[in-house]
Amino acid sequence: MSQKPKNELKAEIDRDRTLLRTLRDELRVKLHLMGMDARNAFARLEKEGDRLAHDVSEATHRVLTQLTEEAKELQRSISDKNPPGAAAH
Repeated sequence: MSQKPKNELKAEIDRDRTLLRTLRDELRVKLHLMGMDARNAFARLEKEGDRLAHDVSEATHRVLTQLTEEAKELQRSISDKNPPGAAAH
């Protein structure tokens, strides 16, 4: 196995170091962008989750309000048919 001249070896090492730095920098950028994408995706999910939770709360409130009104109406209807003091059958 023959040895390369020192200057040739140094040139190869310099090229490899430059390539390694370039790859490292590219990876840093990609990882940073991935992190930003992940943060953005999470923010979208969180916003949508909050919106859905709010919608569910409003929908639940509407249904409960409707059921309460229907229960009151039923109670009035029953009360009208059986006035206080009337004998229950």
